[in-house]
Amino acid sequence: MTLQPPAQNRSNATYFDKLTTLAPPFAYFAECDLSAVSRIFDERILAVDDITLRFVRGQQCLSPGELHQQWGNAWQFPDHLSHLWDAFASAITDMKWFHARNYLTVITQSHRLYEDASTRDLAALGVLLETAATYWADPPLKPPMWHPHPISFHVVFQCEPKYATKTRARLQSAGIVAPDLFTER
Repeated sequence: MTLQPPAQNRSNATYFDKLTTLAPPFAYFAECDLSAVSRIFDERILAVDDITLRFVRGQQCLSPGELHQQWGNAWQFPDHLSHLWDAFASAITDMKWFHARNYLTVITQSHRLYEDASTRDLAALGVLLETAATYWADPPLKPPMWHPHPISFHVVFQCEPKYATKTRARLQSAGIVAPDLFTER
């Protein structure tokens, strides 16, 4: 049975609370049709809670280098950055050009994510994303002017229902904790 996402309005506090909390989990799984993603993750509605949203297309992230490029394009990373893990890790915790209280990245068609890469690469991505979320949730004691308060950082792995079981298993085998964003009520 495919769960339906909640109605998109501010009265659905659980949905928004998950995307703005500073506590783990930092990743979620959203089983829904690709055609519903823009309705479910409506930038105008999310902006009410100061959630800055970006989409990364999993079908264009078959390898780590492609993911780094797609993520960099979505979040407007400086062009001079290389697509190595260290540069990606640095950029993901230095997004001073955005002044939001909450960062949300939705990876669409996540069943395609890292199709040409190893489970080890997917695990490395999971560790990097968790490290970034922890950093944003607990800023340095003397934060720079652009980071004066804790910021929530979340990733949603969207997947079509027909690929959900396989995708959940891949994420789990890579050590990525991503409970369902939408749960039955």
